[in-house]
Amino acid sequence: MFKFSFPNPDGGNDDNDEGGHSSHGSSDLNWLPSEKVCVSSSHLNYMLSHQDSVSQIKICSFELQHLTTKSVVKSVLEKSDSDSGIRVAEELHSDLVPAKYEGGLKIWECTEDLLSWLSSAGPNANLEGKYVLDLGCGAGLLGIAALKHGATVVFQDYNREVLDSCTIPNVLLNILDEESERLIENKDECGPHCEFYSGDWSSFPDKLQEQRKTGIKFDYILTSETIYNPYNYNKLIDVFKKCLNTTGTVYLAAKTYYFGVGGSLREFETTLEKDGSLKSEVCWKCPAGVSREILKITFVK
Repeated sequence: MFKFSFPNPDGGNDDNDEGGHSSHGSSDLNWLPSEKVCVSSSHLNYMLSHQDSVSQIKICSFELQHLTTKSVVKSVLEKSDSDSGIRVAEELHSDLVPAKYEGGLKIWECTEDLLSWLSSAGPNANLEGKYVLDLGCGAGLLGIAALKHGATVVFQDYNREVLDSCTIPNVLLNILDEESERLIENKDECGPHCEFYSGDWSSFPDKLQEQRKTGIKFDYILTSETIYNPYNYNKLIDVFKKCLNTTGTVYLAAKTYYFGVGGSLREFETTLEKDGSLKSEVCWKCPAGVSREILKITFVK
């Protein structure tokens, strides 16, 4: 795994595509519909059984715990069937299999960029009582950090396997035992306040609003490494427009260009500008190494 490129239909990797889009558009793929994933005792038992596979990431003054990618992959492969997105990705030695597996198990560089920036040089926003969406959450570190600072958090990732084997166990690792019990018993009024959704962005906003007395809008949307596929830009922007509070902010962290895939921050900014509802500005750039940036995105007033 961990080769950031789409596989060709013959199983090879399109490493020579320096500027074009992946050969996989959205129209010829069957994207998984969004669904809510409830926390259960099985998630807690899974987390407890993987206590010897826990690692820590230190961000400024606090640490977040998470299961190692290697242990999660091993566990999924031992239990999954041939249709498992993670299994397919492993067999193809790729982190991205469009509409099948979207790279949710690895903690990518830009996630650490955004965590560090928000915790130190960023806006230092008071998250107590705020609504935060960790979009394309993967291991869930951005949302967990927000949760620990008092926010109500919705975690969203494409693959349910990722939520079941990685995101939810990671959340349980980082909260108190009594909080885990309340989460499993769905006693949301007592906290911690979080929900989990899998599936494609196109159906996520509607699924999010189902069975709610009042609609939910987010003060912050945090998203990392989600612009690698240009064919999904409009879906991503639509989530921003439907889910962001009119005074809210999106912080998007990404590589400036995704070689072998075709996505780039400049192309995403162009798509955003053409839509006209939102505006963006670069608020951080990586000073060395792979070119990476953080965008601040808000509604046009």
